[in-house]
Amino acid sequence: MWPARKRFVHTVLFQTWRDIRERPWATENRDRLTAIKEVARAVGRRYGRHYNLIAFPGGWFGCNDIADLMRTLEADIAHSILRRRKRMYIAFGVDSWPPFREMAIVMNCSGVVAVAPPCSSEEDRAFVFGGRVACVLACNEPGAMEGAGVDADSPFDLALVLVHGFWPTGQLSGSGRYSLSLEGLARRLGCPVFAPAGFFMNRNIGKWRAGIAPEREGLIFRETVITEVPAFDGGIAAGTLGAGAILTFEL
Repeated sequence: MWPARKRFVHTVLFQTWRDIRERPWATENRDRLTAIKEVARAVGRRYGRHYNLIAFPGGWFGCNDIADLMRTLEADIAHSILRRRKRMYIAFGVDSWPPFREMAIVMNCSGVVAVAPPCSSEEDRAFVFGGRVACVLACNEPGAMEGAGVDADSPFDLALVLVHGFWPTGQLSGSGRYSLSLEGLARRLGCPVFAPAGFFMNRNIGKWRAGIAPEREGLIFRETVITEVPAFDGGIAAGTLGAGAILTFEL
């Protein structure tokens, strides 16, 4: 008899010493799609028979035409990468401009299952992951850290906040303050919060809490670092993603 299937949340962190704002989005998107393929493959090898939710940072992809990019991503991610991975979910952020707009997207093999643009409803954000009710929040939504659009009485079992990232101190940094906000959100919702993030010329990646329980004496997370992802070693991504890690938590 097979043992029961477990649920794992994998939060992606990366650190780079290059200013990726200087690269064309088409080039950056290509490299980041490659990273998603590699991470999905690595997670599948280790946890393939279980339920897996892989969370990438906010603004993982960028564009001028959000509708056109979403059609491409749904084909490449939902119907290609996840086609044979029925129990895997992938979350990522998309930034578009002008004007600036950010979205947090969750996909499985059937397509988009949750989305969190500004002022999206609780129903838009919610999805079922391995029998658990989850919600997703974008990084810079107005009041997101106070649970904007998410009722404190909602029956969520976990929440994702897709954080863009942090620059050096004094340059759009503040990872410590943001972490405290995530702690408050976890207490308010009464469920663990998972937060992928990037660190741009910022050494605080080792201090970042990618998974936060609502109470210090609450849930115990099992953490694993998967390192066999070439894109994060500068191979396929030509060094733009820098050092990376996938921190794995068991629900």
